[in-house]
Amino acid sequence: MGQQEMADWLNGQLSRRYDRNRVSRWENGSERVPQIVAQLISISDKMTAGPKGLPGGTVIGGGTGAPRIATKVSVANQKGGVGKTTTAVNLAFLLAKAGMRVLLIDADAQANATMHLGVDAYALDRDGATLYHVLLKDRPIEKTIVAVCGGLFDLLPSSLTLSQADGEMAGDPNSNLALREKLGDIDSAYDAIVMDCPPNLGQVTINALNCSDYVLVPVQTEPMAALGVPMLIDNTLTKVRRRVNPGVEVLGILPTMYAERHSMDRLTLAQLHDLYGAKTRIFSPVPSSTQYPQGSAAGRPTLEAIPTAPGAQSYQEVADALIALRAKREEAIHGQ
Repeated sequence: MGQQEMADWLNGQLSRRYDRNRVSRWENGSERVPQIVAQLISISDKMTAGPKGLPGGTVIGGGTGAPRIATKVSVANQKGGVGKTTTAVNLAFLLAKAGMRVLLIDADAQANATMHLGVDAYALDRDGATLYHVLLKDRPIEKTIVAVCGGLFDLLPSSLTLSQADGEMAGDPNSNLALREKLGDIDSAYDAIVMDCPPNLGQVTINALNCSDYVLVPVQTEPMAALGVPMLIDNTLTKVRRRVNPGVEVLGILPTMYAERHSMDRLTLAQLHDLYGAKTRIFSPVPSSTQYPQGSAAGRPTLEAIPTAPGAQSYQEVADALIALRAKREEAIHGQ
């Protein structure tokens, strides 16, 4: 189906006045697909010979020149309870709100990001429709992605079954590139892919790091939580660069759950600046707040429900940094 034919079909279905130029802008990514149009496009080829649609209205195909490849960022720290999921969900929301086509990958078997966004991880696991099934059961990734947040961005969901992945991947020397291979099928459909990594350095985390452009490290401002930073930045990422992904960079360290009135929090924040401030960006700390768990319980990003929540500016700093890096790369590749 050509662009004019698609425009005519949409106009007939929706009583609109779209033209081929509008469809062209949707296809090349210069304009976001309206939600009402996105709802007509299924994960598989809904049109007989038209562009392939993903749940949030993302269109694969079309466009000219060099392909647009998603900027990928892993939110990682092998220490649990440091705010990785909260960071990943709200970062995906802010990027999408800024007009980017965003996919959030829940790479944690706890499925916190999936449930945070009101998606039934248990039902999807029963249906064989999660990240585990994409990585290890050859389920098509485009048939596993679901639209969330009213279609604002997309989610590749997780489930408890993903906990089996590290063991199953261990015997396959090529398994550390499985996620990179799967993302190749949808890479051009998104501007940004945010990966919520598990609290360990197992095969799933390594898969995420191996296909990432950037790594964001949330760190709770207490001494034990900060101990994991050197292992990730100085050890694991060094190996990833040497063996598989030489271009991966640290986007920055995001201090979380910060209570300025506590001397240990202030000391830990100062230590992070002393150890990494000269070579790594330290974002403004996210204050400790009960509003983030409340947002999770409501099944939506906290910054959607409470735009002025404590730490909103810190998350915006991270989003702005990623948007700027994306724009710089696009300019270098496409000259625009």
